[in-house]
Amino acid sequence: MVAGVLLVVAYIGMTWEERKAREEAARAALARETENLLKANTQLVDAKDQLNRSERFSRGGANWWLPLAHEVGTPLHSIAWHVQALAEEPGVTP
Repeated sequence: MVAGVLLVVAYIGMTWEERKAREEAARAALARETENLLKANTQLVDAKDQLNRSERFSRGGANWWLPLAHEVGTPLHSIAWHVQALAEEPGVTP
């Protein structure tokens, strides 16, 4: 309670310019911290993605190639589908 009263008295005792300066400093500090947290979050997401990729490829065994086959096969399947669709159109030459 005493600490709260002292804070109120100290706040009232400040001039308008001092309050504005403190508020601006607090906003700037908050903006810096927010930016730092966003950078840290991005780094964590990147590290998680890299860990997931390395776990997929490090499983070993007989199926180590499955993730790689999927990564290569998906675009190739799409290309093959488009080529087939073009081949079925009337009037299209090879």
